[in-house]
Order: sequence, then structure tokens, then C-alpha cells
Amino acid sequence: MGQICLFLKFINLNSMPKYIYAFLLTALSFHLTSHADNKNKAYQYKVDLVNVKNDMLKVELIVPIHNYGDSIEFQFPKIVPGTYSIYDFGRFVNDFAAFDEKGMAMPIRRLSPNRWQINDAQRLHSINYWVEDSYDTEKDTVIFEPAGTNIEEGENYLLNTFGIFGYLEGLKRRAFDLEIVKPEGFYGATPLQQLMTSAKSDRFLSVDYYELIDSPIMYTIPDTASIYLGKTEVVVSVYSPNKIISAEEVMQQISQILNAQAQYLGGDLPVDKYVILIYLFDKIPLSKGSGALEHSYSTVLSMREQSADKIAQGIIDVTAHEFFHVITPLTIHSEEIHNFDFQNPQMSEHLWLYEGLTEYAAGHVQLKEGLISFEDYLRLIRSKIRVSKRSFNDTLAFTRMSEGCLDEYKKEYPNVYFKGALIGLCLDLKLRVYSEGEYGTQNMMKDLSNIYGKDEAFKDEELFDRIEMVTYPQIEDFFQNHVDGNEPLPLKEILEMIGVNYYDSLQSTEITFGDVGLGYNAEKDRILVRSTDKLNDFGKEIGFEEGDEIIRINGILINGSNFNKVITQLKSGLKAGDELKFTVVRYNKKGKEKEYDLIGSAVEIKKINYHVLEPMKDPSPAQLELRKAWGGI
Repeated sequence: MGQICLFLKFINLNSMPKYIYAFLLTALSFHLTSHADNKNKAYQYKVDLVNVKNDMLKVELIVPIHNYGDSIEFQFPKIVPGTYSIYDFGRFVNDFAAFDEKGMAMPIRRLSPNRWQINDAQRLHSINYWVEDSYDTEKDTVIFEPAGTNIEEGENYLLNTFGIFGYLEGLKRRAFDLEIVKPEGFYGATPLQQLMTSAKSDRFLSVDYYELIDSPIMYTIPDTASIYLGKTEVVVSVYSPNKIISAEEVMQQISQILNAQAQYLGGDLPVDKYVILIYLFDKIPLSKGSGALEHSYSTVLSMREQSADKIAQGIIDVTAHEFFHVITPLTIHSEEIHNFDFQNPQMSEHLWLYEGLTEYAAGHVQLKEGLISFEDYLRLIRSKIRVSKRSFNDTLAFTRMSEGCLDEYKKEYPNVYFKGALIGLCLDLKLRVYSEGEYGTQNMMKDLSNIYGKDEAFKDEELFDRIEMVTYPQIEDFFQNHVDGNEPLPLKEILEMIGVNYYDSLQSTEITFGDVGLGYNAEKDRILVRSTDKLNDFGKEIGFEEGDEIIRINGILINGSNFNKVITQLKSGLKAGDELKFTVVRYNKKGKEKEYDLIGSAVEIKKINYHVLEPMKDPSPAQLELRKAWGGI
């Protein structure tokens, strides 16, 4: 309509031949009628970000034309894909009301935190409600912030759309037409298609509810940066309350990994636009955590506000994982994801694919594209082995855990980022062996993308067979024994393929740092002594006390970002008898800080290290050849 109106505005209608004039009016009439018809079939939502009331937004909906019958349910999601937690987003809805076309209130009944029954529904015309945010709520069950909503009047509005917009039962596949009334000067960063923008409002269109809840929006004073990866535009939008870091600085930090990922995926990405929304906290968030929630065309990342040098690696690591979700679940997903039931979810058995293989690729890309060394990569793999073996059930079938991750095996779910990634490593190397180095998980994911796609889902029970068809039949034993079965992964055998020895345990000597239990003071970005229960002789000689905050070691400034790196460097350089000085802060009864230097002579101790990975001193040509084909090294 805008193009036709613009054309009419700049031509002289009086001098126009009548047949052309008639044609234009007919075309305009047809366009308006078509637009009105489509709009009437869509949800027409309006959200007001300007007139905020008690940290709540007013939401108004004109429902799509439909034969609703005697009653209809309006629903909010109990859970959404990617969260793997029951959050009950309807808890945040207040003053829910339904009206007929004359504005008369209709009878409603709240059936559960997420469901409202509207009676005499054939008269239904509109629905109004107020929705509060989750970032500063006092409600039980804290929502992990990347999956939550934030309403800071005049500052920031982070709208995970599943926390703002509901749907009518059975009508999730209708289009959603959103009007957002915004404060002047604010910009809404989102992957949604924009229909219109002005100084005071925006309009967005979503093809259905599944696309809508997959498309977060963040409104704030604009701070954005963008780059192109081939034909794909990647946009970063940052909210830093104290302006400590900008979108431009973030883009400088992540552009290398983004380019590496595009290269890793073959250069052609399945999206035209990808949006990274970053919300930085200047206080400890309710969940006390940081991280991200993936979407097909975007990600929402939240973490503590820090300078670029401190926050860089965290953003890189998260971005490296989340960006790979443009492949799964966007182009490769199960029927459980494709037709996700927001009220009674059925979980897929293939979390090893969605999260595990994604986490594996996030590390592998950094090795293969030369962003980290082989030694750094082995340290990463070792950390995943240690956490997986120490914290989770190693004999629980991964498919079974996936299906029960919301209830029976909820505590086992985090293993997708550890054992799930190790499944990806084993699968990749086995495929490389079968193909003499030519074919790995990168190729497998591309082949699966070509078979399936955004609009075609796989059946859970058929995926392993389909992978065997596009790869090698020998891979059946691996899936049957180690993913669908309860046998631990054959890590020793797998790592030997690339010339790496794996030891369950190995005795060594190293410089001791007292064997203190460590914690972290997030407010001051300091490592602290949380426990002295297991203090060894050196720790007692030094004089560590519970509550000590370590600010320097041998004069090197220590914080949460560099602690592990500094410790590793010191352990490799110190010898027994060298001076070792810890500068700590202690607090008196009035809460005032005082620095103390704790000095001792470095002591070597015997230690048993578990799950050790060591490159072989003399790997065979075959091992080196496979290592190069797999890791580019």
C-alpha cells in the first residue's frame, strides 16, 4: 500500500488518462481489500511501552475471525523450546478480560496459570490484559534471564515474545500482526519482519505463533553494529546500563568467530538476518547466572556488565554455541519440536543432536579455523570429560535422559553440554575414519539439512537410520551402544585415532596453592577463599582464612576472567622453594577492607590427576593424517 500511495502522491491525477486512473484506483482498492482480509484473519496485537503501570505493560488483542463456538481457550506457554524447564509464563498475566464487538465484557474462567476459558465465544472480538516482567519479580520459580522479560520504563524493554503474547487454542498457525507503541528515540532490534516504523510505533509481522515465540525483541536507545557473512546480515544490539561496553566493541570481539563459523558451515547460511540481543546486568540477576537462549534467527544473551577485555571470552564462547543453532533446530528438528505442545510438551530423544553436537561444533570450529591451539582444545575436552564423569550418570542412555529431561532426569540435563559434546567428538572422528578423512559431522549436518529443512521434521525413531543412510552403516553400533545404549563413550579408543593418550588417572608432581575451596565475589569480581576444611600444610603455613579475597598472586592482578590462566602459568614456571605471595583483602567488623600479604615458599606435592589427555610423543603418520583432516592441524 505504501508504494501505491507514494506513486499517487507524486503524479497529477487531473492530467492522467482516465483508463490509467481507473486502473490505479482498482489496484489500490484491491490492495486495501486484500490487506484488510489478511489482517482480519490474523491476531492484531498492540503493546504500549510508553504508558507503563507498576512495571506492567498493557496488551490489547483483536482476535482473528473464526467460528469459535460455545467456548475457546486462550493460552500462554507452560514451556518453550530451548528452555527445558517448566516456567508457566501465564503467571505474569494480570487483569485478563475478553470483550465482544460492542465492548461488553464476556464470561471467563481461569483454568490454570496459563489457560483462560472464554464462554459464549462466538461473540469474541478482543482480549486485554496486563503483563509484568520476570527480571525483578517476587514470584516463585525464577526464570533464567535469557528466557525472561524486562520492563524498565524509559530504559529497556526486553520482550521474549512468549512472555508477552498468548494464542487461542487450535489457532497457533494464524499470522500475528504486532503494533508496538514505543518511546521516541527507541529502536526495537528483532529478527521479525518489520511492516512499518515511525518515531512513535513499529509494526511487525509473524507468519504464525511458532515464528513469533522464536523472535525476541529488545527496545532501547539504539546501540547496534552489524556485519555481513556472505549474504547473511548479523546484527548486535547491546544494552549496557552504565555504557561500559558498546555494540561496536562486542562486534570487534565476535566477528572473528562469526566469520569462522560461516566458513565452517560452508559459507552459505540458511538465514538472511541473524540478531544477537545482549542485556548486561549492573547487579546480580535473580537467577545468579549468565548465558543465552537460542532461537532460529537470533539469540538473547545476558551477563554481568564488565569491560570488553573481561567479558570478551564469555561472549565468544556463548556466541560460538548459539550461532550454530541456525542449523539445528532451524533446518534439522524432530516432530516434537516442529509441532511443539506448549501445554503438555513431549521431549525429543535427540538432545545429543540439538545441544550436544552444537556444543561440540562451537569448540571444534575454533580449533579447525585456527582460533585456539590443539593444547587449548584438549584442555576444553578434558574439562568436559571431568565434569561429565564426576557430576552425571555415565551409564544412563542419552536418548532416555533426553526424553525425561523435564522430570525424571531433570538433574541430568546439563550433561548435554558435556557428554553431549563428547558424543559429537566421537561421532565426528568415527565418520572421519570410515571415510579416510573426507567426511565428518559437518558434512552429515549439511546432508541432513538437505533432506529435511525448516518445514519438514524427522521422526525421533527414524533419525539414527537416516544418519546411517547418509553416512556409513558401521555407525549403527556407536549409536546403539553409546547413545541409545548405556555403555560409556569409547574415549580412549577415539582419542588414540588422532594421537592422544587418555588416562583415567595419572600421578604427577605440581606446585600446591594450599588446596583451598574457592568461590567468587561477583560484586567485586574477586576470587575468594570459600572453605579451608581441606587446607594442606602449605595452605596452613600461608595462613589462608575463610572469606579472604585474592586480589594478586606474585604481583599479578587477579579477577574472575584471568584466574585460571594465571594459575596455569604460575604452576608451569615456579619451582620448589620459589617465593609465592598472595595478596588478599579481609574485612573488619565494620566492613572495611584491609590488604594482607601471605608469603611462603612454593612446595611441590604428589597429585593424582583424573581424565588426563596427552598428545603422543611419536604419533604415527596415519594418526597425524587423521588429525589434520579432522582438525586442520
